[in-house]
Amino acid sequence: MKMINKHYWVVGQVTKAEVMLVGNGEGHVLGMFESRGLAHIGNEVVVVTSWVQGDLMDGTGPIRGYTRYAYEDGSTIISRTEYTCTSNPESKTRLYKNGYGDFIRGTGRFEGIKGSSSWKGRQVTPISNETKGDWIVEGDMVYTLPPR
Repeated sequence: MKMINKHYWVVGQVTKAEVMLVGNGEGHVLGMFESRGLAHIGNEVVVVTSWVQGDLMDGTGPIRGYTRYAYEDGSTIISRTEYTCTSNPESKTRLYKNGYGDFIRGTGRFEGIKGSSSWKGRQVTPISNETKGDWIVEGDMVYTLPPR
């Protein structure tokens, strides 16, 4: 099997956010977030949707969930995703570090995919009624596909 490497960029926005304060001290929250964005992967534009949950203390903590990459031809990749969210000392936004995704399923031309992605990024605007938390990430995919 041939190893395939693809560099990518994703620009997106939080589309839903449910945040609950934890009663053990100021700044501790549990959150559920849905995001949607557009990726440029190789020479293709791909719709990326993520559903993640976070346990954050003063904006810092682990984020885990799932990401779907939906290609124009209907093929998809589903990834189990995790990363670390930290406060950006230069603004009221967040940095995304140690991003990792393990490909757990593919459909169409990605049926049988094995591989992963790694990435880093940042929140560009804070989550508010106006901005919804715009973000950008840059990363690399490495995967194999079974012979056809």
